[in-house]
Amino acid sequence: MLDDVVANYLETLSELDFFDAFQAILRANGFYDISRTHGSAEFGRDFIAKRSEKGVLWQYAIQTKAGNINQQGWRNVLGQINEIRLQTTSNPGFDPGLPRRAVLATTGRLVGNAPTGAHDYKLHHDSENFVFEVWPVEHLLEMMVDAPEIGLAGGMEAPILGAIAAIHVRTFTEQHLEELSLNWIEDGSSRLWRSALVALVIAARLARSGRTDLASLVGAHLVRSVWASVHGEEPAPKTAVAVANVGSALLRYHARSLLAELSELPAGSRGLIWATQDVGTIVTYPIRCLRLLELFGLAGLAEIDADARREFIRACQQLIADQPGAWHPPSDNWAVSIIPAALLLWHDDAELVGKWLEQVCVWVADRYDRGETGLARPLASAEEEVRQLLGGRFGFMKVRRRPESFIASVLLDLSAALELPDVYNAIVNEVMAVEACPQVVECDDDQSQYRDTLEGVRIELWMRYDERFDTQSGWQCAPHHRRFTPHYLERLGRYWDFLVLSTVMRDRCFPSVIREIAGLPVLAGEP
Repeated sequence: MLDDVVANYLETLSELDFFDAFQAILRANGFYDISRTHGSAEFGRDFIAKRSEKGVLWQYAIQTKAGNINQQGWRNVLGQINEIRLQTTSNPGFDPGLPRRAVLATTGRLVGNAPTGAHDYKLHHDSENFVFEVWPVEHLLEMMVDAPEIGLAGGMEAPILGAIAAIHVRTFTEQHLEELSLNWIEDGSSRLWRSALVALVIAARLARSGRTDLASLVGAHLVRSVWASVHGEEPAPKTAVAVANVGSALLRYHARSLLAELSELPAGSRGLIWATQDVGTIVTYPIRCLRLLELFGLAGLAEIDADARREFIRACQQLIADQPGAWHPPSDNWAVSIIPAALLLWHDDAELVGKWLEQVCVWVADRYDRGETGLARPLASAEEEVRQLLGGRFGFMKVRRRPESFIASVLLDLSAALELPDVYNAIVNEVMAVEACPQVVECDDDQSQYRDTLEGVRIELWMRYDERFDTQSGWQCAPHHRRFTPHYLERLGRYWDFLVLSTVMRDRCFPSVIREIAGLPVLAGEP
């Protein structure tokens, strides 16, 4: 995956854009005395540099080119290669007394008859004091393998540098990821490979710092940025599809690492509780449970390999069975965590899904019962979550009762869309009994799907759900179920990608995509 992303990114660079990245590649591979020897207006500029190899100090002179080089391109560059071989005076940093290497470096490859021409040139001119080399994109990838971020040299904006610094000192949060990934949203697909490279760099840094969960989430944010950048383009641009698939693969890759980490903990709830034990365990433990369920659910739904998918299913089943935190969401921010795992398990174990949704509902209802203050909103800060969860029990903490409940609407949407009538009836009764108000966010088929904006968004603070599942025929049990209009990603058939928007945005659920991923018709009469 890394090679594909870096290769595609390098191929998108203009001739001028490539210079900074190439200079960083040289530095990362032991070159020194690096100089550019032509002006900025000429792409055929030379780089000169030195490197010691097996006890021999070599003087390098390098011509850089962007894209593939055909036979005519080879003929055009041949004179420059000859100058390198024959020159006796040059830049002050060039030592004509050293054995020299002439390099033709390209972000593409030699094509057509160009490889033959380059091979013949090498046969005729290589000696003890002169060696000719071609560095195609594959060679550049090898030089970048340990540090793909060097490909961003010269274009490393302040947000990226700030993110890397925050990761290094372990202050990087999900909110930082949201702010960073908004910079990946462009107008069109021309810079999407660059966004993919940034995502890989950030995810790798997070994983190395012990935040594999956030590393996995980077993939979800990349998927969001792709479709926000090309929204409305039909058919979808090939670049957008390819980069969105990278986002999915990135999420799955790090989710598998999380799966391995979880398997190393002691069995049962104690293992996960002790792994998160601190003064805030009452909040951090359920958050970790729900985050794992969310990421395992997303990864399992996107997984093509049957055995790998089965591992994610087993992990979700085990978390729900063994971890009380799996059904104790501390705020509405964790409502969307339930959706992917419920979808992943539904085909295999609809009974378990139903029991889990009811367990969550009982916990939530208790938080809204008499004298309780409810749960904090989606995207609430950690302080808000704790105050809303515990404040009502301490007289010195002034907390207003919050009647709205996004979790309630998610539970009702899931039980209705997955056609679990008894579960739906039990949940709607609990919600009505404690006078919680199911909150629903709907958005138009525009940029409001991808960004936190009021334009194009409708917030219903008290959605009226049917009092029973069978009030009307079909699965639609609320007004927003019955006013379905397909969104862009649904028209493209990218249902998993649409589900990912819930994970990134945190405050919205799309009942239609629950049906579509489950393989159920959204509208009555559909096959």
